[in-house]
Amino acid sequence: MPVVNINDSVKLILEFIDKDGKLINLSNTASIVTGIPLLVQNGKNVVDNSKQDDPAHARTALGVCNDGTIVIVVVEHIYKQHVKDLKLVQVRSILRQEKEINVDKLIIPEALKILEQHLVNYTVIGLTKTELADYMLTWI
Repeated sequence: MPVVNINDSVKLILEFIDKDGKLINLSNTASIVTGIPLLVQNGKNVVDNSKQDDPAHARTALGVCNDGTIVIVVVEHIYKQHVKDLKLVQVRSILRQEKEINVDKLIIPEALKILEQHLVNYTVIGLTKTELADYMLTWI
């Protein structure tokens, strides 16, 4: 098997089969984005949230563009976030949302209290199906 390096071009031959094992002909297809359920069809978001629960959650989607580009998206889901797990950019964003504080004069105990209060209501990270479908559309 040949070695593939970063920025190498590769040619993939993909075959798609239906539930009965029959080959699906994609020659007339503009693009494919799939997930369970179907997220995008004919370049449009087809997620019907009125028929399904759509909480933010971990997601994985595979898309094949009409030029053969394969797009794979994996979205992380954190069930419970703790202050110690925050990235600096998240801390900055949370603190900037607080209109009543002067960030330049903020002391660590006050900052921790603000972050902990914010995380009580901000414990789920992930995407809804609609958000994932919309993101996939940016790639096709």
